[in-house]
Amino acid sequence: MFDATSLRARLGALPTLPALTAFAIAIAATMVVAVPAKYGLLSPYGLAVVGLAAGIGALAVLSRAPELLVVIVPALLPSPMLFYTYAWEILLYVFAALVVLHGWRQRASWLYRVSTLELVLLAYTAWGLASYLWSPDLRTYLIGARRILTGVVSLWVALRLPRLARHRWFEWGVVAGAGAMAAVTIQHWLSTGFTAQQAVERRAETTNLGWGQANFIATLLLVMLPTVLEMAFHRRGLKRLCAWCVVGLVTTCQLVIAARGAAILFAIGIVIQLVRPRGRRALWTTVGAVGALAALGATPLGQALLARFTSLRELGSMTIRIWYWREAWRRMIEHLPWGMGLGQGWANPDKLQGMDAHDFWLSVTGDHGIPGLILWAALFVLLWRHAARGLRLEATRERARALLIGMGLTYAHICIESTFNGTQFLFIFFWVVGGSIAYFEDEAAASSSR
Repeated sequence: MFDATSLRARLGALPTLPALTAFAIAIAATMVVAVPAKYGLLSPYGLAVVGLAAGIGALAVLSRAPELLVVIVPALLPSPMLFYTYAWEILLYVFAALVVLHGWRQRASWLYRVSTLELVLLAYTAWGLASYLWSPDLRTYLIGARRILTGVVSLWVALRLPRLARHRWFEWGVVAGAGAMAAVTIQHWLSTGFTAQQAVERRAETTNLGWGQANFIATLLLVMLPTVLEMAFHRRGLKRLCAWCVVGLVTTCQLVIAARGAAILFAIGIVIQLVRPRGRRALWTTVGAVGALAALGATPLGQALLARFTSLRELGSMTIRIWYWREAWRRMIEHLPWGMGLGQGWANPDKLQGMDAHDFWLSVTGDHGIPGLILWAALFVLLWRHAARGLRLEATRERARALLIGMGLTYAHICIESTFNGTQFLFIFFWVVGGSIAYFEDEAAASSSR
């Protein structure tokens, strides 16, 4: 656990968290009242209000409860880009600095120890950065460099989460991340005024959060949902209630998104988790699952989603996707064995220029060649093996099963989407998977030492 005693001693006597919060609200409210109405949030005055409240809030968090960052960082995942960065991204690097400070103060060996998982990801990152030598488009190269470096930091922090926070904080973070993502997407749909049918027909516009839409958002939710559903089944009290509420939000969001591949995997994942128990409970959960899916299919959103599987207009997108794969395959073959370079798939002047390959393996091989393909495959295998170790301990078995379901859904979905090319997806995947693995290993070590 992170010990903030010495930090508070250096900063001097600080007010309590409620006092700091009340002070921040009072100052912000006073400034808002004093500022003429014509000034907006992005004006100097508006930014001053936000900066002051954020500064005081950050001081309260760091001095009183640094573990709250484990909840806040994933909860800010839907935040829009501001000044070419994201709120969660800034806090992630702040959190990484806290981890370094904590490890340095303790002279802890875990601060410098690098796991096999990290070595493989670092090797992939080094290969991608080295492709600067043959990457003709600097802009897409820099965007790609930022993305994979954020992935490295995400995994590094996630694997060290048990050093700063108890597992319950990590679980609250996953619940907050999934809930915030689903709620913001639903809110955006409601703000458009579209009916259920219109929402599906104009799904790209309905779900556009600025940095991602439809299929990308659906895959983010696929990563988090199994873990949230496991909490809904096996936790008690407030956490169980919140988890079930988030499951409802995510289910509604999947209907709004109406991504066919994600919807099928979403249903498969839920059914696997619901019908796993044996005996009478298995029968009732199976009946309940089938009944719930049938009821959802009868709703306007459900009918609109089902129409995507039968409408000739909607089925035409499958033909287009096959065309994407064909062109991505040609691009990959043309640039073997080393690939085009980091991020160059978006700028390469061919028939696919500026369009996603809709297959992660074709995308990563086109950009990074055979070395990149081998390193990503090795990383996926290592992540799976480390996650499966959680099955050995009774205390972590259900959580490990849920994590493996989420990973399996992700591994299947990347065959029809290049979601690992998104910064948000790299972060949340390594945060959920890496953090879960870290807590599994921490609990296994504690159990063996007894």
